[in-house]
Amino acid sequence: MNNTGELSEWEDAAADAAIEEDSDSFFSKLPVRPEQEEWLNTWSHGLFAILAIFGFAYVVLCALESSKTYALEAALVYGASLVILFAASAFYHGASAPLIKKRLRIMDHCAIFIFIAGNYTPLLLLTVGGSVGGSLLFVQWTVAAIGIVLKIKFTGRYDLFFVFLFVVMAWIGVIQGDYLYTALPTTGFNLLIFGGIIYMIGIVFYKAEARIPYAHLIWHLFVMGGSLIHYIAMINYVF
Repeated sequence: MNNTGELSEWEDAAADAAIEEDSDSFFSKLPVRPEQEEWLNTWSHGLFAILAIFGFAYVVLCALESSKTYALEAALVYGASLVILFAASAFYHGASAPLIKKRLRIMDHCAIFIFIAGNYTPLLLLTVGGSVGGSLLFVQWTVAAIGIVLKIKFTGRYDLFFVFLFVVMAWIGVIQGDYLYTALPTTGFNLLIFGGIIYMIGIVFYKAEARIPYAHLIWHLFVMGGSLIHYIAMINYVF
């Protein structure tokens, strides 16, 4: 009995050590940020998460007044993706316990896939529509699902690949550019392009964190700006 108990204690200790080692390995690859910067990272997206909840409610109201088929479904997906993105980011940056922060970082990155596909949902359902819109929407969410699985499996590795995948998802809209340009007023189409450019500029700061102070916070601001521009386009020209 004693041997069994000692073996069980040894197995528990080994499991704890493996978790700790995995956590240390994971965090050795994370950028070290000043406490003040991480606080700003938390609150920048935390406040925007709160605004996103109100934005979610408003876009649903717009959808209820819309005569377009699938407007409500598109609004629910789009609004939820906004809240998920900013809430996941805020919780991740606000966490301090290593294992919790590790899991929240995975959620943070997975939320980006949901956010991109969620943004495309109203565009493809309500603006492009038809078999073309449906097919491209299927591609977007399939890529998002694959990306989420890969991110969970390879957390902390292949960062450049995942950034590339985000960019490909974001600009796959070029494929249906003619459809969007024809279906949307010029101002609405230009807002979508401008918002996309804002995101791309932000990625420069995301990748330059080791060289530019507060670069990740600047990246956050560009994400907030790009999402706001796209939100304006959505409520005025899509729903």
